[in-house]
Amino acid sequence: MTLEEMMQLHPALAEAFQEEAVVQVLYVTLEDGRKLVFLGPPMDAEEVAEVQEVTFGEHVHMALLQHVNAKHKRLAVH
Repeated sequence: MTLEEMMQLHPALAEAFQEEAVVQVLYVTLEDGRKLVFLGPPMDAEEVAEVQEVTFGEHVHMALLQHVNAKHKRLAVH
C-alpha cells in the first residue's frame, strides 16, 4: 500500500477507533526510499523510550474495520 493510499484510509481508521479518539501515525522509510504508514493508539514519550521491539502483525482488511465500527455503533445506541 502506498503512502497516498494509507493517507486516504486515515479518516475511516480514526472513525473505527472512535470518532473523537486520537490516532498516532508511524512513518517508516525503507532503504529504497519507499514510505510506509501505520496507524494506532498514541504513545507518549515515556512509552516510546520503553520500546524494546517492533512486531508486524496480521493484515486486516478495511471491510473488517468498517464492520466492527458499524456493529459498535449499533450496540452503543439504546
